[in-house]
Amino acid sequence: MTTEDRPQWIKDLQDYGIHPPADRDKARELYEFLMHGTNPPKVTQRAKLIRQQQKQSEGLRQARLEESRQTMAALVARRHHLPRS
Repeated sequence: MTTEDRPQWIKDLQDYGIHPPADRDKARELYEFLMHGTNPPKVTQRAKLIRQQQKQSEGLRQARLEESRQTMAALVARRHHLPRS
């Protein structure tokens, strides 16, 4: 495909220094998202899912950390015969 054969929306993307993927559907999806904020690409949805999973795993990590703190406090209290709070 020569430069003249390309649709205007591909030329618009290239004017911004963005080289669209070879897959025309993905390229069109990218253009719609960048120019109009509509039809977010699948990558965006995947990124949202990844962020959500990271938040969940961070929450689990915090819960395990708090549980280990409480366990350690209980062991220290037992060792020193201190009343547990």
